[in-house]
Amino acid sequence: MKRERVIINKIKDKVTTIGAYAFANCANLTSITTPNSVTLIGAGAFSYCSGLTSITIPNSVTTIGLTAFSYCTNLTDITVEWTTPLSVPTNIFDGVSTSAATLHVPAGTKALYKAADVWKDFGTIDDGNTVFPTLV
Repeated sequence: MKRERVIINKIKDKVTTIGAYAFANCANLTSITTPNSVTLIGAGAFSYCSGLTSITIPNSVTTIGLTAFSYCTNLTDITVEWTTPLSVPTNIFDGVSTSAATLHVPAGTKALYKAADVWKDFGTIDDGNTVFPTLV
């Protein structure tokens, strides 16, 4: 099976916007790491990327459009870098089983994400803080 990859090499620091539907229907796209220069992910930018399993969104992203990751049916691992949850459209993950997915957030922010619309729907919210049982 051929896998698609998006490589933004020498121009990656100049990319500020991922346009509407830019990568929609890229069924073999499996992973996305958004460059720190990106501030906007457009509507439907990665919608219907059925092979997509993981995404990383840096804190430079301040706007995400409607249905940006909708119907990415294998999406199970999302990493975000905002210390305060970004307000996003309620349909950003339509068709994605967020209750079965893991959201990775910055240390100490788990409670904020558990209270934030859209983000609170993730089955697991991980801020990297592991609590070990106390030995008696």
